[in-house]
Amino acid sequence: MRHVLPAIVASVMIASTAQAGNASGAGDGKKKKAEQTAEQRLSAPLVTGAGEYAVFAYDVSRMESAPFESVEEIDEALAAVASHSPDGMSKAWLSYGALIAAQTPEFVDTVRATADYYGRDAVLAGLVNDPSYASKLEGAPLARQAVLSAAEADAQRFRAAAAMVKEQAYSLQKTSWAKVKSGERDARMSRLALASLTPRAASPDTLAGIAAAGAFSSKDALSKRQELAATFWSVFRISPNTAHAATPSEGGGVAAASFLLATAPKYEYAVDQVVTLAAIDALGANTPENASLVAPLLYETQTKTCMEVARLHLNQCIAAGHFRYEDPFCIAEHGIKDVANCVDAVGD
Repeated sequence: MRHVLPAIVASVMIASTAQAGNASGAGDGKKKKAEQTAEQRLSAPLVTGAGEYAVFAYDVSRMESAPFESVEEIDEALAAVASHSPDGMSKAWLSYGALIAAQTPEFVDTVRATADYYGRDAVLAGLVNDPSYASKLEGAPLARQAVLSAAEADAQRFRAAAAMVKEQAYSLQKTSWAKVKSGERDARMSRLALASLTPRAASPDTLAGIAAAGAFSSKDALSKRQELAATFWSVFRISPNTAHAATPSEGGGVAAASFLLATAPKYEYAVDQVVTLAAIDALGANTPENASLVAPLLYETQTKTCMEVARLHLNQCIAAGHFRYEDPFCIAEHGIKDVANCVDAVGD
């Protein structure tokens, strides 16, 4: 395999080896094992981060499949969407995307071969110092396509769910209990603010499903990749009977789109970060001990800003409402659809 390593990146890697060594654990970078067990991955930063995305998908699924039958159920739905803070959802999407990219065997093989050649610690340092480097490796275009494909499909599913929830806002106008006044505005807004400060952790079963897959190498049996991918994707299904996001491909990753998807120019850096996080995962450095290595790459301004605008619109919508039947409209339009638009914005 040919290893393409620009001289400037190589010099950064060598100069920063000690930094990555401290973050990834002492010892010979070439001998550090890249594979992790599912149990070891349960508390990995990208797994717990993607867990919030799975909780959001579950919340949307529940609202889509079960019509509101009381004011209390509407309040629960409002608290659910409010619990997903803009910062949390931004990090959740980046984590989720990274785990999808890490299911691209061609990319994972290149990352590990490069680490074998230059040393794992040196490669980790180069990845951290230049987040665009991973996207230049062989297999990276396939990994990027997997991320874009999932984002596009997710957005479509979320929008479809939003349309169903929004329809309830109209049907509930004929229901006596939903035509009651919304109540004291400040108290309602305070409850939303409190919900945003109390994010809900994914269940152990959800985290186990996310952690099961790991990074896919061509050395892994095809049947094993397909089985683990199916487990991973089942966690992110938006409704019980509809496959969510992308479908596992023959290789166990994400099915290739019928045409190449382009990255929106202002999200190029975001996708670079996602692919870099996938490379870190492929090298077995997605661990609680390496949280300081991963954390800076989970901060991305474009997605976070988009999520913040969605939350602002949700708050304004709720504040402007007079009757309870209006709340499902706000949930659908800003708690779900606006988030879908933020996810989809990564593609051009």
